[in-house]
Amino acid sequence: MRIISNKNIYFSERKERQCPPFSHSEWIKFAIFALIVRPKKKKLQMSKHITEEQRYAISMMLQIPMSKKAIAEAIGVDKSTVYREIKRNCDARSGSYSMELAQRKADRRKQQKHRKEVLT
Repeated sequence: MRIISNKNIYFSERKERQCPPFSHSEWIKFAIFALIVRPKKKKLQMSKHITEEQRYAISMMLQIPMSKKAIAEAIGVDKSTVYREIKRNCDARSGSYSMELAQRKADRRKQQKHRKEVLT
C-alpha cells in the first residue's frame, strides 16, 4: 500500500480518509503533487537535465509558495539543482522565475554549446 501525505492530506489505494476543507493554494499544491510525485528512489540520477515539465512545476510551486527542498523532492531532483535552476534562469530585472523564460535561456545555452568555431 502506497501512501502520499502532505500536511492533512492522506490517500491510500485502499481507503480514503475524510479531510477538512482546503484553501485554494492547498488544492493547487495537492494537484501538483498528484501529477508530479514519484516514488522515492534510493539514489538520485546524476547529470540529468531539467525538463520543461519540471520547469513548469518549479514555477507553479514557487507561486504557492513552497520551500525549495519540497520542490526538489516533488520533482525528483536534488535541492541544489532547484537552487541552481532558479539562480541561472530567473528574470534579471524582477528576480522572479518564469518557466517560459527559463526554457528559452536553457535552449539558447544548449545551442551555443554545440556551435563549432570555424578557423579561417
